[in-house]
Amino acid sequence: MLKSRLISIVLLILVLTACKNLPVTTTNEVSTVPATTKPPGEDTSVVFSSTHPLTHAPTKPETKRQIRYAHFLDETHGYIVTSGQKQASDGWHWADHKLLYTDDGGTHWADRSSLLVTDINSITFSDLEHGWIGATDGLYHTIDDGKTWAKLSVSGMQQVNRVQAFDQRHLFLSGYKDKTGLWGSATLQNDTFLRTENGGQSWEPVLSPCEKTNDNGRQILHFATVSSGVMVCNGEPATAMSERSYFQSTDAGKTWSLVNKPKIESGHVEDLFFLDESEAG
Repeated sequence: MLKSRLISIVLLILVLTACKNLPVTTTNEVSTVPATTKPPGEDTSVVFSSTHPLTHAPTKPETKRQIRYAHFLDETHGYIVTSGQKQASDGWHWADHKLLYTDDGGTHWADRSSLLVTDINSITFSDLEHGWIGATDGLYHTIDDGKTWAKLSVSGMQQVNRVQAFDQRHLFLSGYKDKTGLWGSATLQNDTFLRTENGGQSWEPVLSPCEKTNDNGRQILHFATVSSGVMVCNGEPATAMSERSYFQSTDAGKTWSLVNKPKIESGHVEDLFFLDESEAG
């Protein structure tokens, strides 16, 4: 019995000694719990962290209301779009969208959605006063930090999926020309991309390098500067082009070049942004 114990102790020492020489794997996870703020009536929280650039808001899988979009101009001023889920015969659908605003880093939230009568797909602000909302029925604009909104006419665009603003004059947006090809439809439809240099008085098309995709394969566009941007092509291609391909432009979308990035084997890209905007150009 004593001999077997000594053998066990020796083996344990050998194991512990060997472990000292193993490589140490480090992660970028935050070691402490960051401060959170929970908008009134919502089931998800906005997480703030000064030590980690990518901090996910915790969500409860069983809840039926979530924060879908967020846009912060600085550490104190920001907007979030929240949505509830409504059950139908074919499953759950987003409904009851709300726009909330904070000017104290999320300690307090003001409801700015009283005048909105549409479903919100995206939100962007160029400064504290001027903002835009992409919606299922078009593009909306505010000049008083979201207190009131006016609908802008975008020729041929029935639904705006995403909008990105650099200042009051330069904007990019994507959407559908008509209501065909939306979720549940077998009609194939490309996203349409437009840009403006005069605050929306006129729009010109942005060339898309993506092949025709099915209705759940949206093409994601993000510009780091007015001229430099990246587009991700989702969905099933009509030709031999690979799924989820990445393209880069340095001339405001006039021409595109294929970027050699690791392919995502499953799922599709929902959004795109850069921590270092220089990487997009």
